Amino acid sequence: MNNYEFNFILSDISNNKKVLLLEAYGDPQNIYDNMITQRNSNYFMYIWSKLEESLSKDTEEFIEKLEKNHIKYCFYGDSKYPEQLRQVEDPPFVLFYKGNVKRLQGGTNVAIIGSRRCSDYGEEMTKYIIKNLKDYDINIISGGARGIDSISHRLSLNEDIYTCSILGCGLDVVYPKENKGLYEEISKKGCIISEFMPGTEPYRMNFPRRNRIISGLSKLVIIVEAAQRSGTLITASYALSQGKDVMAVPGSYYWKQSRGCNELIRDGAYVFTDIDDILDILKVSKKSKGKNNNRKSLNKNFLMKFIEDRPIHIDEIANKSNIDIKVLYELLFEMQLTEEIICLAGNYYVKNI
Repeated sequence: MNNYEFNFILSDISNNKKVLLLEAYGDPQNIYDNMITQRNSNYFMYIWSKLEESLSKDTEEFIEKLEKNHIKYCFYGDSKYPEQLRQVEDPPFVLFYKGNVKRLQGGTNVAIIGSRRCSDYGEEMTKYIIKNLKDYDINIISGGARGIDSISHRLSLNEDIYTCSILGCGLDVVYPKENKGLYEEISKKGCIISEFMPGTEPYRMNFPRRNRIISGLSKLVIIVEAAQRSGTLITASYALSQGKDVMAVPGSYYWKQSRGCNELIRDGAYVFTDIDDILDILKVSKKSKGKNNNRKSLNKNFLMKFIEDRPIHIDEIANKSNIDIKVLYELLFEMQLTEEIICLAGNYYVKNI
């Protein structure tokens, strides 16, 4: 973490241009290190001038806001930045998050979204889908809105499924207000993400934009209920343009909240008739259970006796724990995904506090 990163976030340059700069130079400090040379060459002089202006911006208030609200961030190209988003058109250059963002790169991400004014049928179908996915290595992505989104998140938490909420406002702004407790629980057991600066209000125009992240992260987008011309259908459109699979839950012709789903099916979306329809697309296997799972938990607890606040080399861990090196690497990788430990340069590990 350095001031160049904060200056870069606060610089008055478009999202696309920031991504291009990160692709070209790797990290914000390297961008600023090349600023004077590039500006004097008159090549994209406007961009380099804006970067120079950003150095005079006061970053202290911004840093305090992040720290006060326990908000972390990652840039396009960072190891924590979800690899899936690098493939989408107009990827966010920075993601603000709370929780375990690395988990998005492990398991299979499935978006479950739908109407804010969902019916009892929509809620029951969401319950049925999530309860039948709990035994598989699947993460549930949704948008944190009222209705199907919030139901998806709550059910995932109840079933001990990792869930990620993509917000259309700053992470320090709770919208809708009644989801304050839900977001706190997600940030502890899953992750909440926003590309919008802290303090950003939930402007209407933000939600269609955040939808490309929901679909971009997901292998499959499941629409439970959607009216005609609803925001949910924007996510389906993004998914199709990104080459992702879209599935819709059919409903009655007489119920307006199902008309969007029925139209998607008519236009070629997969139709949901049973949980096997999802599993056939995803080709996922069940989570390991029983002795192997218990043994992994025991081994992880055992390893935490050696991994403390001071960095320890993997060779020392192997000698002290007497765990096979291949198994040890696997366990350490899983513990990094769950953010129990941090891997430092040179194969040193330290507890994440």
